[in-house]
Amino acid sequence: MRKLLMCIVILLTVNSCDRVNENAAIDHISRTWTVYKFEIDGYDQTPLFTSQFATYSLFCERSQDYTESYIEFGVTPVTINGIYIFSDGDDILTLSDEFQSRVYNVLTLTNNEMTLEDRNADNNEVYFLEAVL
Repeated sequence: MRKLLMCIVILLTVNSCDRVNENAAIDHISRTWTVYKFEIDGYDQTPLFTSQFATYSLFCERSQDYTESYIEFGVTPVTINGIYIFSDGDDILTLSDEFQSRVYNVLTLTNNEMTLEDRNADNNEVYFLEAVL
């Protein structure tokens, strides 16, 4: 009986820790972000990103809604609205809109910096974002 009780306590503790991590992640991500560096397979490809997605910003709300905006190829303004969710505690971030879902490994997430690794890409694509103050 004691072993069963201990197992239940451990399971409840693990589940509550994941929720605490997720709540902290939501607190950290709830702001506006811009990409300051973009890498493919460890090589800096920031000019490629900024030429395709000029003035890129990602605004995440505490309600778990997000808005992405940029000017595609310097010509077409684009705005994407959707929802974001964290899974596996705060290790995976999914951005979903009406057309697609994008999944990222969260490498770092603080109030000022976020590093995301694209799980959907054929290559190792890493986005380095900073908070807009």
